[in-house]
Amino acid sequence: MVRADVYRRERVDIRRSRFAALQRLATPCVLLVTSGEALAAFLDQVPAALALRLAAGPVVVSSERLEVLVREAGFARVSRAASAQPADLLAAAAHAVDRGFG
Repeated sequence: MVRADVYRRERVDIRRSRFAALQRLATPCVLLVTSGEALAAFLDQVPAALALRLAAGPVVVSSERLEVLVREAGFARVSRAASAQPADLLAAAAHAVDRGFG
């Protein structure tokens, strides 16, 4: 047997300017979550005021496990996409905005 390391996950440090841009958004903002690790890293870095704003808005997750994680993190408006495919995530996000979650 030969082991092949295909990729390694690394935490990405998010620049403050990206958070500032999110804070300035006036249009509906939907958070898409496809990774528990990425969600944890994001929540570790996001400024408190922005975290509160995002927690009040819609979140789309790609699995039941992620739905549990985001609810435990304080998000209430959670929808589950049919799959983790981009088209399914975006369809669920559009549906959440259409329902008035944006």
